[in-house]
Amino acid sequence: MDNIWRSNMSRSFKTQFFRATAESILLYGAETWTLTKAMEKDLDGTYTYLLRHAQNISWRQNVTNKDRYGNLPKVSKTIRKRRLRLVGHCFRHNEPASLVLL
Repeated sequence: MDNIWRSNMSRSFKTQFFRATAESILLYGAETWTLTKAMEKDLDGTYTYLLRHAQNISWRQNVTNKDRYGNLPKVSKTIRKRRLRLVGHCFRHNEPASLVLL
C-alpha cells in the first residue's frame, strides 16, 4: 500500500481508501472489546500514526490533528458507537440469550 500512500492522489481519496482497508482491519471485533482509558489512548495514537502514514505526512511536518483528521471521528468514538449499535441489536433480538448461544 506504500505505493498508494506515496502517490500524488488527493488526500481525501487516500483517507477514504485508508478507512476502507486499514481502519476495518484495526477495528475488527471492536464491538466486543472492553476499553480502558489507557487502551483508548493507545488506539487513538495508533490510528493517528497510521492516518499520518496513509496521508504521507512526515512527523517533522507541523500538521495539527484537526487538519489531519478533518471530519473523521477519533477511533475511540467510533468503537463506542459500534458498541452501542451492538447493544441495541442484542436488546431488540427476540430470542433469549441462552438460545442464541446454542
